[in-house]
Amino acid sequence: MERYRQIFPKDLSLKSGHTDHPFPILIDAKRTVSSGLGLFTTNWSGSQVEQKIPAVYLIDAQNLLRFKYVSQNTLDRPKYDYLLKIPEIINADKLE
Repeated sequence: MERYRQIFPKDLSLKSGHTDHPFPILIDAKRTVSSGLGLFTTNWSGSQVEQKIPAVYLIDAQNLLRFKYVSQNTLDRPKYDYLLKIPEIINADKLE
């Protein structure tokens, strides 16, 4: 349980029209994108249930894929601090 407290915020409520993320996040409720990318399955890690394989894709302003992380299991996800550093690294790359 302690691991989940570290991963997820205690308060999930947001003010209308406000997000705490410096970039857009895609919510794929109809599984259109996840199915197209092969990230929706009914058989993964021995489980026989419908599920999306957790993945993170960061795309820059020129629509180039700059970072991809596909999880190995349902708990395998990069930490938020790590993800928030990726855009900084990408932008620093452009300055050099």
